[in-house]
Amino acid sequence: MAELRRDKSAGANVIGYMSAAGHRAMRLSQIGSGRAEKIRVSTLGREMPLLNPQSLGRYFSEPIGHWDVQRPALINAIFRSLQALPLTAPESSAHQLHLECSLHWRCLSQMEQSTLLDRLVDANSNDLGNRGHALTQWIEHSLLGTSSSVAASLKDGCNTRTRKTLAALFEQAGQTQLLASRFPHLRMKMPIDHFYDYAGFIKATGRVYGHIPPEIARHQRVLVVGGGATGITVLDGLNRMGVPCTLMEQADHIGGRLATVRKPSVSGRDSPTPMEMGAMRFHDVKHADVGHTGNSFGALIQHYGLPIADFPNPTTVRTALMVGGEVILVEPGDAPNHDGLRSVKEGYERVEAALFGPMRAARAAGDTQALHALRNAHFQRFNSHSFRSGMATLLQEQKIEWDPEQWRLFGAVGIGVGGYKGYEATGFLEEFKFLADQRLEDHVFLPGGANSVLHAMIEDNDLPQGRTSLAAQQAIRCGHEVTNIVRTEDGYKVHFSANGVEDQSQIFTDVIFTAGPFAARSLNLTGYRTDSLPLMSPEKAAGLKGANLVNAIKLAVKVDRMRLDELERQGMPMNVQSDEAFQQIYVLPAASEEATSRTIFLSYQLGDNANQTSSLDGDAQFAKFVDVLRKAAGDGSDTVRAQLGKLAELIASGQPSMEFKNWGQDPHLNGAFVMDRPFEQANTQALWDGSLQRDSEGILIGNEMSTGEGGFASGAVSMGINLTQQYVVRLGGTLPPNSPLDQERLYAPGAR
Repeated sequence: MAELRRDKSAGANVIGYMSAAGHRAMRLSQIGSGRAEKIRVSTLGREMPLLNPQSLGRYFSEPIGHWDVQRPALINAIFRSLQALPLTAPESSAHQLHLECSLHWRCLSQMEQSTLLDRLVDANSNDLGNRGHALTQWIEHSLLGTSSSVAASLKDGCNTRTRKTLAALFEQAGQTQLLASRFPHLRMKMPIDHFYDYAGFIKATGRVYGHIPPEIARHQRVLVVGGGATGITVLDGLNRMGVPCTLMEQADHIGGRLATVRKPSVSGRDSPTPMEMGAMRFHDVKHADVGHTGNSFGALIQHYGLPIADFPNPTTVRTALMVGGEVILVEPGDAPNHDGLRSVKEGYERVEAALFGPMRAARAAGDTQALHALRNAHFQRFNSHSFRSGMATLLQEQKIEWDPEQWRLFGAVGIGVGGYKGYEATGFLEEFKFLADQRLEDHVFLPGGANSVLHAMIEDNDLPQGRTSLAAQQAIRCGHEVTNIVRTEDGYKVHFSANGVEDQSQIFTDVIFTAGPFAARSLNLTGYRTDSLPLMSPEKAAGLKGANLVNAIKLAVKVDRMRLDELERQGMPMNVQSDEAFQQIYVLPAASEEATSRTIFLSYQLGDNANQTSSLDGDAQFAKFVDVLRKAAGDGSDTVRAQLGKLAELIASGQPSMEFKNWGQDPHLNGAFVMDRPFEQANTQALWDGSLQRDSEGILIGNEMSTGEGGFASGAVSMGINLTQQYVVRLGGTLPPNSPLDQERLYAPGAR
């Protein structure tokens, strides 16, 4: 008879399980002398896991293994699936089955795991010497994701034949770096807020996110408000399902925060060199397995085969640090030759390793249950902290205490992508999520423009039968500013101005609002209305009112390519980080072979840093920042300072092409990002949760600022998918299996 017991000290989801076949708390192992030694093997396991895309770490429509078994039969179920693994095709199905087995393996107690390894060796001993064999790779992956101490217990619990056959694999157990390098195709980097693989869902469905009966779809007239990434995603999704739809965008172009600007060249044609005044760098695009990072925007970049190039973040290119009146040159991969900066770097790296090491190990091992538990614990612990106070707490745990000078240096160099002084007062969890998701690594930019993704979607003719492209339909109306939305019993009366004519109106069956929280508040969609039926629930309105908007200011110029190329060959830094007001400078590579100019971001100010210069217009900021660089150059006797002087003169030559954007003064956005303050995590969670409700009423509303992805374009696309699926359900349609709308809510209530 099997015994099942809960262990309260180990958590509610941890159980002790002893199989009827191996009902043993200790195992006798014979050692060389013939003397018997008692080996203690843990009998604590976990309950059966939920099997869904969030627990598996990738999207799937149905399981490959047979997991509809009771807990006592789990070893047999894993064994049968592993025996089938070498014969499973195609490769994507084999990877899925591999992860299904890993998910359930993590639920076994050590004793059960040892028993399973014995059975696998007994049945497959001739194959397990081959490192390329699927079963050998599964065992290697499992042991690399197991700590060396636990692996030692597993080994002790195995019989002599198993210990000998798997000796090399046991020896390398617990090596997380080797795990990541050996099995990159099994990595899972979905955002920890929801851990849903939107990229995989896009690929599996061909962006047909649901089915609406044609006799219902054809009678709809849907308005999408806002031409950013969320709005275009919704429009694309509706079009693929045969729903007549229109998008209104107040600007004379689409993009929203994908704000690509192309200054006309002398010939009058648009320049091939873009200036990105909004989103400019994107993560998880370089990897062939982007479909299992959850990065929906990256999946679209890859789908359309858009060109990418490395983005010049600090430490990835030659970088000049202007701090405390000094100028320090740092080569890629090197530590700064400065005692204070080196101590700050070492302190931060110790904090980062302690905080994120276990989470990254759990991701690499496919142990999603452990990952979610770690996330919830950190959310609960740090919800009350600012970024500054959270860092101070973590430093103290490492027995490190920074003085004011070290804090100032940290504010200037940041956490890998530029200075973070401007975000010290924001909630710790905002930066925590960036790092936990590894969203600040391997950044690329799009030489064709950040908004090229949206244009590709609009012009796409690879559509379900009977559908035409959004471009051919002229479904997008730029220069149309919505001024009021009134909900009636018969639909929505939308007032707008266009082409110089104010107070026009049109009736729509539904409205999907993808402009930002500030635009919703400005139109009084969240307030008390006597002229309209309720436009949204009180909870959703409260979430939009509580969204904490933070500013960003960007200043860019285009300069002569040949001149810049020569200065780069001479060693001019391609990145500058500073405690001066301009905060940071990025020098981009050429956008194309034929480009005659290159873009330099003279300034990118974030958060509180942007607020300090917000009263200055673009010309004033340009003059101020060029002057700062010139004065830093001094007499040119120092090589690095001399390079800054040359950079200043080069930037000054590009003033006629200058482009300036203060997002805090944008009348429709009033900020660049939504970033929670301490105790505000619940607000973002409520906004995200609102996009997943099946019984929503009124307008459907959301955009990137309603997600937990803090300014990343992937959040905008994922939100668009949520809203599209909400609309499908509203009309009584059906969704694909394991759809985003039905995702499990992962965050811990205590963190709210």
